[in-house]
Amino acid sequence: MVVVVDPKIKLGEIGVPRHIAELLQVTEYVNKWNFIKLEKYIILIFLWGEEVCVLRGGSLVRLAITDKLHSGDVLDRPILDGDIVMVNRPPSIHQHSILALSVIILPINSDLSINPLICSPLHGDFDGNCLQGYVPQSVDSRVELNELVALDKQLFNGQSGRNLLSLSHDGLTAAHLILEDGVSLNKLQMQQLQMFCSYELQFPAITKTTGNTCFWTGKQLMSLLMPPGFVYVCLSNGVHISKGEIVTSSNGTSWLWDTDGNLFDCLIKYCKDEVLQFL
Repeated sequence: MVVVVDPKIKLGEIGVPRHIAELLQVTEYVNKWNFIKLEKYIILIFLWGEEVCVLRGGSLVRLAITDKLHSGDVLDRPILDGDIVMVNRPPSIHQHSILALSVIILPINSDLSINPLICSPLHGDFDGNCLQGYVPQSVDSRVELNELVALDKQLFNGQSGRNLLSLSHDGLTAAHLILEDGVSLNKLQMQQLQMFCSYELQFPAITKTTGNTCFWTGKQLMSLLMPPGFVYVCLSNGVHISKGEIVTSSNGTSWLWDTDGNLFDCLIKYCKDEVLQFL
């Protein structure tokens, strides 16, 4: 299907229209780990007035509303939130054209949705690009996808060795604007924006005794996204980050995208398991 951008979903997710998700089936064996999830799904199917059939002991059994699932039953169900799918952007010109993403079902009708920050491996520019999707049917294939082509396993470009993901589109523009000298945020603005950050509010850069007003700089806001203890220096851009706090930065933002020695290249080496969260 055609793919569009949705910055509200996570980097490792793909939004699938509900009517498409209902057509994509997964074969699942009932066990003690998925029993509660499948029981809830069965209840929903009965509420919709549809029938439920399972494979039990080699025979197809139609369940009544009072029947219970048994361990070992085989159930065909549509994909649900959290299921893994393999997506491919044809033509596959490099190894990163294939990604394993987690499904999130969306109430939309006509397209797939991805976060704009994962456009780089898929070479997506939203001019009608299409993605092909494949639903793994076995536990082994799901494990292979998670271990080989999941997003957190493809942080570096296999051809150039640079980081594969970085800021782009509106995120890069916003970073450029917020890091300019003279940007100040009042307490209400800072508190609202802090809810999207990982760390606590810092002391204000400016405090006025008249009216007891406080102001924070844009650099302080960006610092709330950095891991504590992180150190980064880019002499060509005049950028210095000490203990997770932006001390100085130039007006340019080339250090935030895929140039040599950029910020996210260093972040991957500093905190590989959490770098997607910071991005």
